Amino acid sequence: MSGKSSERAPIERFIERALHEAYAATLREKVPQRFTELLERLKANNGGDHGRAR
Repeated sequence: MSGKSSERAPIERFIERALHEAYAATLREKVPQRFTELLERLKANNGGDHGRAR
């Protein structure tokens, strides 16, 4: 172990990429779901069956 970070860099990059991918996947799932829920609620509050088509 020469003290260079290059020995640990591959695993650190792997972990960092995995964390970023997991976070991005969570955003792709959660944000659209939450947005859809809010839209459905908004449509329901606007007094129509428009939101029930989906």
